[in-house]
Amino acid sequence: MPYKDLLLLAGAYEINTEELEELEKLEKLKKSEKNAKIDQKEILVNDLLDKLIAQSNNEYHDVFFTFDEEEGRIGACRYVLSAASSYFKRMFYSGLIESSRDVIEILIKGIHPDTFWILLRWLYGQSFEDAVKS
Repeated sequence: MPYKDLLLLAGAYEINTEELEELEKLEKLKKSEKNAKIDQKEILVNDLLDKLIAQSNNEYHDVFFTFDEEEGRIGACRYVLSAASSYFKRMFYSGLIESSRDVIEILIKGIHPDTFWILLRWLYGQSFEDAVKS
């Protein structure tokens, strides 16, 4: 008895080759759409991180963090911060004095700038592990 007939006898059913090809095409399309979404997210996060890291170009920054015991200033974007954190959203958009300013200066006390960089990188979408390594 041919193998095909044995399978049919055991309860298997015959698959139409055209249907199988259509299913394979659909699966490939789903995978490519999923990859496109992931790639777009990665592109956005990487672009935001590049702008955060480009501290020499302040056109992307409207919030500046200064530190009580260290020199230096870190710029960020209020829109990114408020999208990533309800704390910053309340600070920038709930009628506090910071919400009425074009440029916001925030003094950070008791936190080293390197530690704050990790927080900012994480808020900008980088994984915590990668933010710590950077």
